[in-house]
Amino acid sequence: MSSSPETPTRTRPPIAVVVFVVLLVQFLLVLLFAWPAARTAPRNVPLGISGPPQVVTQVTGGIGHAMPGAFTFTTYADGPAAQQAVTSRKVYASLVFTQQGATLFTASAASPTLANALTQAIPSALKAAQPQLAVTVTDLVPPPASDPHGASLPSALIPLTITSIAAGALISLSVKRRAVRLGSVIGFAIGAGLFVTLALQTMVGGLAGSFIANASVLALFALAVAATTAGLTAALGLIGTGVTAFVVFFFGFPYSGATSAWQMLPTPWGATAQYLPVGAANQAVRSVAFFSSAGAGIFLGVLALWAVVGLALAAIPRAFIGAGSDAN
Repeated sequence: MSSSPETPTRTRPPIAVVVFVVLLVQFLLVLLFAWPAARTAPRNVPLGISGPPQVVTQVTGGIGHAMPGAFTFTTYADGPAAQQAVTSRKVYASLVFTQQGATLFTASAASPTLANALTQAIPSALKAAQPQLAVTVTDLVPPPASDPHGASLPSALIPLTITSIAAGALISLSVKRRAVRLGSVIGFAIGAGLFVTLALQTMVGGLAGSFIANASVLALFALAVAATTAGLTAALGLIGTGVTAFVVFFFGFPYSGATSAWQMLPTPWGATAQYLPVGAANQAVRSVAFFSSAGAGIFLGVLALWAVVGLALAAIPRAFIGAGSDAN
């Protein structure tokens, strides 16, 4: 009587090891989100200034001494030029001196958190140096009245990023044909852009400007994330999904500046995150929605590069399943 060969049993890691790994991952993720939030402060925030040369020198020197490293000033010839620098996103705010006093021109749609900090810090510093100086604050580009704190965009980027990662992974794992895979990723991105803009602009009222332009930017962002996830998942399996999730969301979001401004985050991580999808999307959407696309070019280019590279990766054969079944 022949005996059947024994089925090899898989050895599983001890539960203590599994729990330790989960706790270690948890520790790292909490640190990634909590550390930049606790270290938020202005760092070389670009500001404009206009006025008599003696006043400009005195003010920039005084603010620089009181808050070293917080601001970088650019001098403009007159008030209109200083205001135009704000609306074109060259600076976050401009301080203009006239015979009547000083006016701080902000654009809170670019960063409500930073605009609020500037509104408190700059007039206070001026008043401390010159108590009799009349200081007013004018918001040149405020958020929509239905979202006065500008909280809806960063809140919307969280689920959009997560669902784009999930969609890219699911498409890559469930679709064998490359043409269908690419079409599915592109179709998801178009739908994501339309539906998110419908919710964010039409129903919540968190965006201004052209619906189609805003939807196009959000679709490009969804494509960048979903295509990159699909491509890395096709090349590396679930490890690729994890890599995308870590780089794009767990690192990219807390350092994106979406809830503040990247100049308020620890260096060099805030600047680095502007070349990741979330940071680029935050800047591009704000520029297109509130500033007539001023300053959007470089960030749209970042998103397009991620999308192109992701689509190229998604078009490769799924070697870990078998290239023979993925020829088309």
